[in-house]
Amino acid sequence: MFNTKDRNMENIKEKINEYIYKKDIGYKEEIDRKIIIKQIFTLYKEYASKLDEGEYYLSHIDNDLGRMIGYRVTLKENKDEEGVKLCDELNRITSPNNETNEDAIKKILEEVPFYFLLSFLGYAHYINNL
Repeated sequence: MFNTKDRNMENIKEKINEYIYKKDIGYKEEIDRKIIIKQIFTLYKEYASKLDEGEYYLSHIDNDLGRMIGYRVTLKENKDEEGVKLCDELNRITSPNNETNEDAIKKILEEVPFYFLLSFLGYAHYINNL
């Protein structure tokens, strides 16, 4: 029987994490980042509309971007100062003057590592299909 708790499985997870952390994913040159970003916005518009909150889709994107780092409250409880600072910095960029800004969100998504962008796209698909 295949055992997913096998030490080899843990090793491969660690090796992949370390490798991708250093280099990002391999096929990023083959995928147009702007198309991924457009897909994210489309999925969030659909998701917010399902909640009767269509006009707040940018807020949903902004909130979920920060949640990719972690819930700020949990980060603070766990004394994860780096995570709290990163969430705060992300919020300052995406919501200047405390107002969510589409151009700022797009700019962030253009700059994040590709694995982060694809993870965020995956999350957008996930919530849109709940």
